[in-house]
Amino acid sequence: MRRGSAHKNNPQKAYRPSWLIVGAMILCSLLLGFSIGMRTPQEVPGVARAAAQANVAQGKTVTIPIEGMACMLCVGRVKKTLKALDGVLEVAVSLEHRRAQVRYLETEVSPERLVAAINALGYKAGTPTGEHTP
Repeated sequence: MRRGSAHKNNPQKAYRPSWLIVGAMILCSLLLGFSIGMRTPQEVPGVARAAAQANVAQGKTVTIPIEGMACMLCVGRVKKTLKALDGVLEVAVSLEHRRAQVRYLETEVSPERLVAAINALGYKAGTPTGEHTP
């Protein structure tokens, strides 16, 4: 028996081989969906979206009035729905002012699509107003 390294319940299992621990870590990472291999920037989630965000010259900001929001859960639903649309870069929803401000790429999504997404949630979206961002 080794001095100072014995397990409380079983003195015979004083240590575990390091290869067993490494193998368990690899198995856990694979089960949790992590990849050990190298990825190109195009394969990394979010890189394409970040590249689109960097290209703000194409971006537009639109303000959409929204009727029917009563609480912060409503705000969260609207924000989550709009952010999920391709081409949407940034979303801010105000319960106090009853509106959503959306920054988007006009080549990928239109204000009409944003309004339709809000209406599909059961709220009533008004006429969008907006301007080009510099």
